[in-house]
Amino acid sequence: MTKGAFLFAIAFGAAGCSADDKTVAEQKRHEDAPPHHDTRSEPKFAWGVEVSTVQLVNEAVNPATCPSGWTALQEQLAQGGNGHLPPLQAAYVRRFDNLYQFARASIAAHNEIGDTIPTLRLSTVWPCWAADESWRNGMAQAVQELQNAGWRVELTLLHHDSYPANLHGGAGFDLGGWAHESAADSFTAYAGSVIAMLRDVLPAGSRIYVANELEASLFNGYLDPSGKWPPGGKNAGRRMAQAFLHARDALREGVRLIRNAGLEPAIAVNVRPLLGNTGAAADRTLEHLHNWWLLDALIRGCNDDAFAGVCDTTVEPAPVTIGLTYYGHMEPSEETVELAAGIALTVPAINVEPNADMFRQTLRDVHERYPDAALGVAEIGFSSGSIARMDGWLREYRDSVGLVLGYEERHFIQLHTLFAGAEFSEGEWHFNLIGECGENNRSCDFTPWGERVMEILY
Repeated sequence: MTKGAFLFAIAFGAAGCSADDKTVAEQKRHEDAPPHHDTRSEPKFAWGVEVSTVQLVNEAVNPATCPSGWTALQEQLAQGGNGHLPPLQAAYVRRFDNLYQFARASIAAHNEIGDTIPTLRLSTVWPCWAADESWRNGMAQAVQELQNAGWRVELTLLHHDSYPANLHGGAGFDLGGWAHESAADSFTAYAGSVIAMLRDVLPAGSRIYVANELEASLFNGYLDPSGKWPPGGKNAGRRMAQAFLHARDALREGVRLIRNAGLEPAIAVNVRPLLGNTGAAADRTLEHLHNWWLLDALIRGCNDDAFAGVCDTTVEPAPVTIGLTYYGHMEPSEETVELAAGIALTVPAINVEPNADMFRQTLRDVHERYPDAALGVAEIGFSSGSIARMDGWLREYRDSVGLVLGYEERHFIQLHTLFAGAEFSEGEWHFNLIGECGENNRSCDFTPWGERVMEILY
């Protein structure tokens, strides 16, 4: 991989970056392999499928009803002729017009996969919830109807939604978003509103994720030199540090609100091994901030305010279920940014190539670091033109969960994704399970990958 290239924007499931010889050999081994067959019985896990609502539903990126960091950034960039850059906008999010269509198609999809994949996780979309009463009512109705249809519904409070547009402001793209002084209070109020409205709709003990891959969104939003992720920061290390501090406080309070409501708090974290770690302080800071800083704050109560890798203060832990999302590894680039006085962070270069050995080691690292935390896989996805290659990866990842955590139904694995939606880089995406859903979304067809997944899991 070329040093210095910042590639977080394609960190969500592609399989096309350069890889080392071992990874290439693994690819070739799967390329034309026939479907794999185990000699033992299939392991039993709690299988699920997740969706990011803002990547699927057009009204979630409508600036009139859901003004957000995405819509504000798109409008700002459009003034300079670059309005096409943000990947989530009305021109690109085209799968469903509204929540009603999404719910109808999801109900039809349950008829096809519900016995094998009983859990559906969807996001409530912070900007829409904050701005639009009809969205709040529509989401409550959708959750109820999905459950009535047989889905076990889980919710995600933040899944690439960005933030309400009123937090975007500042004299420059890099000053708002989670770095805004009101961000933590705004998110906490949102979390409380969701819980108040849906706690009686959801069964007791239902799982609610406070966030999905927030660390990736913050790295993108404040460091990506393209400026196409809200709030559009470019190498804005100090603003990203402020954003992490605000997010930590907000998520900690969100976890407590969820638990106090008799529900199960969870967080989906994008943990990436740092290959080529030189041992330099900036490399260590990258690995710690991206992979462990938020989890240490929640599970251990560690406040590392100075980003120095030590607890400046310790508060009461906020225990949370960990859902690992895994999309490859990172490598140190030649660029650094300053988080605080004397604290530099290496800007990561991202390799999204699936690798079963690294996935297994990453799962083991999380399990060993937080042995008392409930742990599963919140999101894995593969994109390749070869169904046989994807088949091999999924079986190996599944077996890795069994080897590290045990073959038990309490261990969850969620697949990305149910429907094809707007993604974060150009290219063909093959990891959705369901294709077309017919007239009025009453019946659905599997994609070739969906058919293979059902064979693997059945």
